[in-house]
Amino acid sequence: MVTYNRGKTLMLIMPLSNAGISSTYELLIKHLRDEILNFWLIRAKDRLGYKVTFDEAGNYVGEHSKGIVAHSRLIWAFLTAYEFLRDSRYLDFAIHGISCFLKFWDRNYGGWYWKLDLNGKPIDPNKRLYGQAFALLALAKLYRILKENRFLDLYIKTLKILNEKASYKDGFYHEFTK
Repeated sequence: MVTYNRGKTLMLIMPLSNAGISSTYELLIKHLRDEILNFWLIRAKDRLGYKVTFDEAGNYVGEHSKGIVAHSRLIWAFLTAYEFLRDSRYLDFAIHGISCFLKFWDRNYGGWYWKLDLNGKPIDPNKRLYGQAFALLALAKLYRILKENRFLDLYIKTLKILNEKASYKDGFYHEFTK
C-alpha cells in the first residue's frame, strides 16, 4: 500500500481483489447518489430551469443569466444517471429543465444561444460551438430516453446549422450569430 498527500486530499493506493473492486464500486455509487446527484436534486431547481451557482458550502449565491452549457450538462447527466440507476427522481429532474433548455434554441435562425436572462430571453446572440456541442449531447440523450421525435429533429437541425454556418474548408469557426 502507498499513501501520499496532495493538498487536503489523502489518497490510498492498493491492489484490489474482486471483493475490493465490488466494495469500491458500491462506495462510488453511494457517493454519486448521496453526494453529487443529491446536491443538485435538493438545490438546483428554479421556476425556469436550474440554478447553478453555489458557494463551497452549497449555498446558492445568485446568478444573472442561464447558460446553455450548464443546462445541457445537467439534463445529460441526470438522464444518464436515470439510465444507469433507474431512479425516477433523476428523470423528473432532467425533464424539469427541458422547457428552459428549449428556450435557448433560436427559432428564427437556428442554433443554441449562449445565454438567456432569468426570464428565458436571449441576452447573448452568439452561438458558440462549445455550447452547440453540449446541446447535441443533451438532445441525443433526451431522444434516447424519452423517444420524442422533437429532440431528434432538433439534433438534426443543429447539425445542419453547424455545417451551414460554422464550417469552412479547414474546420469550424468558434461561433456564429445568424
